[in-house]
Amino acid sequence: MKKVLLASTALVLSAGFAAAEVGVSGHAGIWVSDSDVPATDPMVNTDIEISFSAEGTADNGLTMGLDYTIENANANGAASVDNWEAFISGSWGKLTTGDPDDALQKVAGLGDIGFDGTGLDNVAEIGRGAGSSDGLLYSYATGDYAFYLSHNADLGDDDVAVGVSAGFGDFKLGLGFEDQSSINDELVAVDLSGSMGAVGFDLYYASADVAGDGVGLIVDYTTGALTVSVGFADHDAASDSAAGIGFSYDLGGASLAGGVTDNGTVTAWDLGVEMDF
Repeated sequence: MKKVLLASTALVLSAGFAAAEVGVSGHAGIWVSDSDVPATDPMVNTDIEISFSAEGTADNGLTMGLDYTIENANANGAASVDNWEAFISGSWGKLTTGDPDDALQKVAGLGDIGFDGTGLDNVAEIGRGAGSSDGLLYSYATGDYAFYLSHNADLGDDDVAVGVSAGFGDFKLGLGFEDQSSINDELVAVDLSGSMGAVGFDLYYASADVAGDGVGLIVDYTTGALTVSVGFADHDAASDSAAGIGFSYDLGGASLAGGVTDNGTVTAWDLGVEMDF
């Protein structure tokens, strides 16, 4: 990431900013994917992302900043906004507006298999984080513990969530609750992740009043530059369970990754290379 220091006159509050730090970073990815849909062929995909960040601290310790990411969203290369957030923070915590993850998503969620993702996590996470992107998130962290509280606007209804996480050495436990009034559903989720030597794991379980229960597990094994992952996911609202296997290989500044997932309806696979700048 390239960072540039700006003079204190760049940003001004009543107390005055001592300095503002602006960062620009990029991401490029090229991969091949196929979702086993009839009458479609494997596709070559291009991912280009540019992220901007800025942060300044006032003399009284108050910090304000922003994160903004654009990406090419279609075959014509037209850009779209992928992330937009503004925040203010202090000793009391951090308040983020824009499209932050809600409080439950912050503490509980399953990873995916493959380069860009083959959809294994989508099976376990049915109903999770159904709020819109117009959100407000409060967070407070101390040591290995963190607390989150969020509100999202859903077609005029309220979507509120709360989440807590705690670290215990090489393990982390997250517990979240979300009230999705727009779809009249309440969801509780728990996530346990950690590592034991070369083996890492992520176990996710959620229970919703309407959608039902979902569970997912991904296990990684790392040897040298190679990481191999296997995963399983199921949900009451899914037509079938999903299973997948994938890998990633560190190329030294870049990475090669791929995977395949079968969810009982389609078999999806991808393979690609990416680099962050």
